[in-house]
Amino acid sequence: MKNLYSNNSIRRANSKRNVYDFLLIITISLLIFGGFGGSLQPIRIFSLVMIPFVFQFLLKQSRKKQIVQITRAVAILYLFFIVSLLWTSDTNEGLKEIVYYGIHLNIFLLIVMSYLKAHKPFNSLLIGWMVFIFLTQIIAFNEIFFDKHLDLSILEADKLINVGGMLVQKKFAAVTFGNYNGYVTVVALSLPFLFGLFASVEKKTHQIISLAIISFAYFTLFINASRGGILAGIVVLGIFLFFSKKIKIKKVRYILLLIVPLLLILIYRYYDIIFEQLFYRRLAGSSFTQDDGRFALFSKALQAFYNKPFFGGGIGSLQKEMTGASILAPHNMFLEVLVQFGFFVSLFFLIYLIKHFAQVKKIYKPVNSFIIYAALLSLPVASIINSGYLLMPTFWVFLASLYCIAFIKTDVTKYHDYKLSI
Repeated sequence: MKNLYSNNSIRRANSKRNVYDFLLIITISLLIFGGFGGSLQPIRIFSLVMIPFVFQFLLKQSRKKQIVQITRAVAILYLFFIVSLLWTSDTNEGLKEIVYYGIHLNIFLLIVMSYLKAHKPFNSLLIGWMVFIFLTQIIAFNEIFFDKHLDLSILEADKLINVGGMLVQKKFAAVTFGNYNGYVTVVALSLPFLFGLFASVEKKTHQIISLAIISFAYFTLFINASRGGILAGIVVLGIFLFFSKKIKIKKVRYILLLIVPLLLILIYRYYDIIFEQLFYRRLAGSSFTQDDGRFALFSKALQAFYNKPFFGGGIGSLQKEMTGASILAPHNMFLEVLVQFGFFVSLFFLIYLIKHFAQVKKIYKPVNSFIIYAALLSLPVASIINSGYLLMPTFWVFLASLYCIAFIKTDVTKYHDYKLSI
């Protein structure tokens, strides 16, 4: 019976993608639109359209324990958000965010549904992240080399910064995310999945493509001169190197022989572009490891938590609770949860993340284990790059992707021991 089940699993993995594979890829790829549409971002509209299908799926799978557990957890969390309207310090903003959280939680369930029913769930999930980042890189290339920015960009194309009394042009890539910190956050969250795809594909051309996308992702981190983004990138790369022997990437030596010399030539040719922003930051007296302004925001957020420790300031209360700070946001994802929803929800969130680590022991594939470790160990750094994490669709796609890889034991992820192709 076990051999028969294993054979069925292999046949499923070798079969063509079904509609749910493409649904996974499309859903994640829609993140490319970033802030376009404001409240009505394309991925949010798509989530609204898909609500009846997700609801129908949950009804049909209501006897499955795992579906019941995740549905119950999402429902309880959303119910708490609604109830927190009773004590929020900003009712108007809270009412708006109730809608946003409902849409984002549906995105979470949509990805889980698609992953469960796809023929190649793991591969399709990673391809979705790759397509998304690749599309952003087309825009980023135009921004970096031609100084052409979208209307969504907060900074102007001819932005100048003061470096030791000298005005120099600030190069950056914000893509569709408003500011370059927003794009850096997206890149940092995506790196574990990009490396996972590189390690999971067998064809040399596919490996080269995925490695090229990873290389440009690191390039944009240096261009934007984000300390948090670079540190997150270093953490992910370090964990990947640690797992490299277990993953056993086929033909990787030949690929590195091709890619490494090319990268060295590009670094030599564009050294000034790659490192000048970090150099300017240092000349301006900004430390790579210290940021008094950021710590002041953290202190203000902790003070707000101290004032309302158990249930927080309520949904939508972040700006009101941060009144008096230089920026009305803590610049920290964990503090966003703590300030708005208090100790109990924050504890629930931490336990949820920690369970992913515990789940690694039950995962058969080293690539899956790498993605979970890389994503979670880099998250503390990635979580202090920008503000407004809980209102970012990308963050909820990130959480859903981790959940799928860690907890959903599809036939493919449990039994197959061969490489996948794009």
